[in-house]
Amino acid sequence: MKCCAKNDDPRVGKGIHGWIMRNGIEMDVVLQNAMIDFYAKCGAFWFARNVFEMMAERDTVSWNVMIGAHLLCGDANGAMELFRASPSRDVSSWNTFINGQMQIGSHRTAVELLHLMVKIGPTFNQYTLSIGLVLAAKLALLHLGKQIHNKLLRLGFENDAFILNSLINMYCKCGKMETSSTIFNELKQSCMGSLAKTISWSSLITGFFKNGRSELALELFCRMLHQGAIPDPFTLTSVAAACASAGFLELGKQIHACIQKLGHGLDMFLASAVIDMYAKCGSLDDARKTFDVMENKNVVLWTSMLGSYARHGEGREAIRVFEMMIEKNIKPNEISFVGVLSACSHEGLVEEGYKYFILMQNDYGIVPTIEHLTSMVDLLCRSGQLDEAKNFIHKYNLGEYSVVWKALLSACRVHSDMQTARWASEQLVQIQPHEAGSYILLSNACSTKREWVEASKLWSAMKNKGIKKQPGSSWI
Repeated sequence: MKCCAKNDDPRVGKGIHGWIMRNGIEMDVVLQNAMIDFYAKCGAFWFARNVFEMMAERDTVSWNVMIGAHLLCGDANGAMELFRASPSRDVSSWNTFINGQMQIGSHRTAVELLHLMVKIGPTFNQYTLSIGLVLAAKLALLHLGKQIHNKLLRLGFENDAFILNSLINMYCKCGKMETSSTIFNELKQSCMGSLAKTISWSSLITGFFKNGRSELALELFCRMLHQGAIPDPFTLTSVAAACASAGFLELGKQIHACIQKLGHGLDMFLASAVIDMYAKCGSLDDARKTFDVMENKNVVLWTSMLGSYARHGEGREAIRVFEMMIEKNIKPNEISFVGVLSACSHEGLVEEGYKYFILMQNDYGIVPTIEHLTSMVDLLCRSGQLDEAKNFIHKYNLGEYSVVWKALLSACRVHSDMQTARWASEQLVQIQPHEAGSYILLSNACSTKREWVEASKLWSAMKNKGIKKQPGSSWI
């Protein structure tokens, strides 16, 4: 039954259950618990409920497994009722219930239960601490993370490698990289297994990258290799992304070679990260070579390649990749359509853009997101169809999104439409009254039309309102 649950094989599991019933075999509580777990994990909730209801006696595991079954099918209220009805709520019961709430996305409820457990529940164990740290990381609740940190020290878990790895990850997610580094440096690496070592390095490397410190992430990766720790695909994905962010092409090539030497060359998600890295470092040829050698390409890989072409302004090549994906019967996702609509925008292909916009909805059932809609506005603006762009903005109620007004303002400058530019600027000021964007874009449009006096007035208005232009930055 456990094998069937693990492999999500309802046919065999139900067959075993039927064979037991036909042969009159008496089921003990351990087997019944395994059956409840099997049915729950295979999505057959009512079968799980029937087994639970028919049990002559139930132990704590029975209640915990059934609570988990309710949560697996998204029934938080039913799980709460069962949790309250449970005759004995041990630490495992609390852990199951809190973790289940977290798994279905009820993070705030999980935090409340964690606080309640402190007041009326049993003492935290290793698993409770781990759940709490994951919660604090997901919600970036530094105060909760610190409370759990203090609790694990009081309970004597300061040398538990996996708890400390969760602690490092929590501080990284909360942006406290110095604290994460201190805990990492205090870890006794010599006493840790290879998996725990990899997790600790990976957490810190990913943390530095996510917090915008790509160069430090790459330095840490070099230290990791020097000390003999073996990176896993998750670490390598973060490192490839760090290279992309920093624009380090040569180091990126070395990391690509490292990926292949470690036997991860056929990992689809890792290959996608490598393609993205090459594209962002300006080497579309290397990105395409990586794409071409991959067999059985999935939608992630196809989307990475077409997105790379779209970002480089190679719109027609991006569209060609999209059409090849369709021919290969690969179902495009939301991100795929963002890429192809962006490609149409760069090439000014309005008719093709509308075709893909309609195809996305009618053939693939994808509801347009703000990214799809703003891509369409950008397409219409770039092609000079400003009235059509305004109609599109009104039709899809996009007035609250600054990006559409900025696109319209930029297009007004190119197509010398000052009337629309002033109107778009007014809309943008209503959304972002204290940002420089609307003033600068309208001023640029005025300058293009040689309306120097009005351009000067806009800069004066910015100065009087205390609005400052943010300076740009570059790796170059």
